[in-house]
Amino acid sequence: MQTNSGSQRVRQMPLDPQSYQRKFYQRQTEYLCSILPQHAADFVIRSSNGEEFPVSRYLLMAHSPVFAAMLTHDSKEKEQSRCELDDVDTESVGILLDYVNGCGLAKVNDANAEKAMIMAVKYAIIDLRGYCEHWLANGVTEMNAAKYLALAEQLDLSVLKKAALFVIKRDSIPPAAADAALDKLTKASKFSQASIFNIFLGKM
Repeated sequence: MQTNSGSQRVRQMPLDPQSYQRKFYQRQTEYLCSILPQHAADFVIRSSNGEEFPVSRYLLMAHSPVFAAMLTHDSKEKEQSRCELDDVDTESVGILLDYVNGCGLAKVNDANAEKAMIMAVKYAIIDLRGYCEHWLANGVTEMNAAKYLALAEQLDLSVLKKAALFVIKRDSIPPAAADAALDKLTKASKFSQASIFNIFLGKM
């Protein structure tokens, strides 16, 4: 498949949104059944843009162990019934709230999947992280492979890493040089984007 710029996209690991949707609805249904009667929105999330969104703290806790720890221990957020997400913009908060409220993941797209995934990693929201990672993996091209490889190394994203390495090995450099570079990358725990470029230029 060709993108508008002519770059090839990876299609060995197809996106399966239905699988993530099924897991999500199953988990939410089980949790809602366990806390009936349902709790009203009793918590506020404030995005980095300053917008505030009401949400049920119990739904946040059900989907995120980070929020669960925050709201079951003595914390400013628990006391004030609000949390300021200084590094999460309004669009990403909207994706988070759609997810925890059972409205699906239709807002995830090429422009926001990376931000949403970083948010999901930070707050340990497993299904949302997996959905966004697969979305990005399906969009890896020779133009963004190095960037996504660096991101995958930083956040320990195995699916995205495999997709980026495939494109780099296929398109960027001769096979012998690619094998040597891939060997270095797989033995290392983390590389910056600059280090990755240096590897493929033979400077490391």
